[in-house]
Amino acid sequence: MVSAARPRVSTTGTTTSTTTSTSGSTSSDTVAATTTALRGETVQLRCPLTDLTRSAAVQWRRANGRPLPVGASSGPQLLLRTVSVANSGLYQCRVGAEMATVRLSVHAEPELRAAPADTAARAGSEVTLPCAASSHPQPLVFWAATDTGMVLFPGTSQGSASVYSNGTLHVKVRERSGNEGNNGK
Repeated sequence: MVSAARPRVSTTGTTTSTTTSTSGSTSSDTVAATTTALRGETVQLRCPLTDLTRSAAVQWRRANGRPLPVGASSGPQLLLRTVSVANSGLYQCRVGAEMATVRLSVHAEPELRAAPADTAARAGSEVTLPCAASSHPQPLVFWAATDTGMVLFPGTSQGSASVYSNGTLHVKVRERSGNEGNNGK
């Protein structure tokens, strides 16, 4: 089963990451806000160094040195249209000598890459049903039996069913409990 929940947008709080190089120099990066969006949406990243009531000369750039996305318009807010997963990352705004960093996380809805087909099998045989999906972040593929309510996640087994780490279901088909012991009569 593949499903996606709409990501929530969070634009509050700060996070700091500190890195130390092999030469011993330390740098720290404080992220003032994180915005989460779905692929294809329009996003506004607000520079935390400004308020929207006054006009300030704001310069925007990507923290990794890559150019801003095509069509991006800037000011106190950086407007990004039709975002893609490639737009995810850190963006920096500068007002005078001050600089702040904001994070954009773009999620993509899951897409099935390998879907299971309806399969008939005899008792005693084994069946393998692939199921794979891709998205950002990576989706969790799990199997749910509608008749028993059993749910199997990757790397788990229950009874005669197992789900591999890649989402593939492997089942050893058993006789139905009503048919056992009647010797075909």
